[in-house]
Amino acid sequence: MHTTEQAARALAGVDDETLFAAGNAELQQKGYASLNGLSFDGIAIRVPARADLRARNRLPVLVAIEQNGERDAEVPLGRNAAVVVIEPESGGHWATALDRIPPGKIPVPPGRKPPPPVPDASETSRSQAIIFLDLWAGGELPRRPGRYAVQATSWDWKSNVETVEVVDGDKPLPAGPSRAAKVKGEAGDPAALPFYGATPENIDLKSAGAALAVPGQPVKEGSAIPVYGSLRLKENPAWPRTENKLPAIPVCILVARPGIPIPLAADLDVPVLDPIAGGEARAHFAVDLARALPQPLPPGRYQVYLAAGGLLAGPYPLSIVE
Repeated sequence: MHTTEQAARALAGVDDETLFAAGNAELQQKGYASLNGLSFDGIAIRVPARADLRARNRLPVLVAIEQNGERDAEVPLGRNAAVVVIEPESGGHWATALDRIPPGKIPVPPGRKPPPPVPDASETSRSQAIIFLDLWAGGELPRRPGRYAVQATSWDWKSNVETVEVVDGDKPLPAGPSRAAKVKGEAGDPAALPFYGATPENIDLKSAGAALAVPGQPVKEGSAIPVYGSLRLKENPAWPRTENKLPAIPVCILVARPGIPIPLAADLDVPVLDPIAGGEARAHFAVDLARALPQPLPPGRYQVYLAAGGLLAGPYPLSIVE
């Protein structure tokens, strides 16, 4: 068994020009050929490093997914998998469902016959799919210059994160702040959420990254859902600025729901209150997820992700009870 990182490296064998020019069937064949029989549990993706609006009419993403029969029965890809795109500088986010796979009907590579039934299909049968998506088709992702972090999720699985730079010919990408921050440049009151300072609940990051602490015990429906984020990221001059000129890191909290591919999203700007040292910004936040999300979470199980600075942290399991 191989890792998703190895699958992502293998999928990188499909070059950018092929991603832009090849048809769907050819891209699937190239994807299967690049994996070359590699077997893994998870999701891997491949996107081009650069797309010129003047020269390209699509923004391709190639997705490779493999899982066993038990996983396919419990988490059918057609009802759980999505490609999520985040613009780290502005915090903009978009999602497209990978709903082209009916439950239990993961396609096999061209020319390969499905395996015969086995005594315990839940454990020994495996299915692998290569799926092509055009992120500009359907208008979900706007055709505009910028840097975009692309990843795929399926309940508690996440893929590698790939970054694509969309340009308009020779025009340089904007170098200054992307917009005004949606938050004041102060921590606020630790007794009231949101709060933008460190608390004992925040995870202490020892190196660059992002992390989220969510309630470890079930939360009663309708109650507050306090979550605590920690950020340690390379400074980005395109981050929004507060009124007092402090940088603010755009953050997106994604909540995956079982059987619904598009996650709920809560976005916020986190002011960088500590001095930036060595080009690295550190910031913290505490927020009531119940108030931040666009709709309440009914009783059930969820998986929570944190997207910031081109990273996707998680998943973190969350349970809501009656």
